[in-house]
Amino acid sequence: MAGNQTRTVNEIIDRFERDVIPDLAPHTQRGYKGTIKILRRYFGTKIASNLVLDDFQEFMSVSKGKSHRNTMLTTFSSILSKAVKEWHLLDYNICPGVRRHEIKSHGRYGVSDEDIEGVLAIASPPIQQVLRLCLLTARNQSELFTLKWSQVHEKAKVILFREAITGNKISVAITPELSAILDDCRKRAGESDYVINTKTHKPFTGDGFRALWQRTQRVWASAGHNRFTFRDVCARAEEKLGEGAKPSAPKDTGSVIPSGLATGRGYLEKVILQLNVSYDAQLYDCCAVMCRRLLETLIIEVYEHCGRASEIQGPDGNFLMLNGLATFFENDKTFNIGRKGLKGLRDFKSLGDQSAHSRRFNARKDDIDRVREGLRVAIEELAHLAALA
Repeated sequence: MAGNQTRTVNEIIDRFERDVIPDLAPHTQRGYKGTIKILRRYFGTKIASNLVLDDFQEFMSVSKGKSHRNTMLTTFSSILSKAVKEWHLLDYNICPGVRRHEIKSHGRYGVSDEDIEGVLAIASPPIQQVLRLCLLTARNQSELFTLKWSQVHEKAKVILFREAITGNKISVAITPELSAILDDCRKRAGESDYVINTKTHKPFTGDGFRALWQRTQRVWASAGHNRFTFRDVCARAEEKLGEGAKPSAPKDTGSVIPSGLATGRGYLEKVILQLNVSYDAQLYDCCAVMCRRLLETLIIEVYEHCGRASEIQGPDGNFLMLNGLATFFENDKTFNIGRKGLKGLRDFKSLGDQSAHSRRFNARKDDIDRVREGLRVAIEELAHLAALA
């Protein structure tokens, strides 16, 4: 390692650009290159092995774009992790020790109804249609821009979606409001098999729709507003659709997983709430299954954050189940996760599989307690890699 002590950050970034970036998707490459340009400006000439926490003070001292600066720090951490684990150019990665900005959301789900209406006012027709469908169905963007007319059963007044992780069919009732939006979509779709279409009456690709969404968010941000994600819209839709239909919310004690782990992400908050409440209610199989779902979701979040979601999908386009996700993640040298976190992931995968699939197995409190500490570490590390913590 002695010969590597004088390598600059620029030299390590050069290798990352040469060995890693060419294998990424085009839109991911563009994102990395923009971030790398800024990283070079702040750190490029510094000796990588001599970096200290004080070197990050100017980089992290921004009044606007704090969330984006957190994301850039995550990118820098990925680069240095490569230098430590694969290239053996550094002894350790300093980035995990850098204090990140605490991001305050507009509300519990990070986006207000006024924000959504504001974006609807400036958006193109496809974005408007997908947003309005999301607000009435709470389905994610990929389920909506790939929605086919064959899934819309007007006589039965239902739309059939398929859950990406479990493959289960989800039935959504067609209300008068939803019917009106579908009528508008049909006028624009022409003879297309898809509900949402481009100007040329072709279905959107994932990259195409995400690019259109990002352009819309840039226009929104240029007017002085805070950007938000499509997942934020889904979370807000879930909350609005459930208003008045639920009993008083149970108290989250954080008994298994800290309740503040994914603030602003409604779909994750609900999973954490359910697993903690299940544990408190002595429903240990329920707790184990919800923990299993949380691990699946966070691994998917990590790869979506890095623009590599396609790597953890099967030939049918659906995401792998937990066993496949965990195995792929463990063998992926890109991510730096501690030994305790990996052990927690492995230990809980076994318990979660038994609770979900073994008809003679019933989880007990001791089963959860035995893996709880390692599970918490694994989940916190995955949330960090997905820039959720």
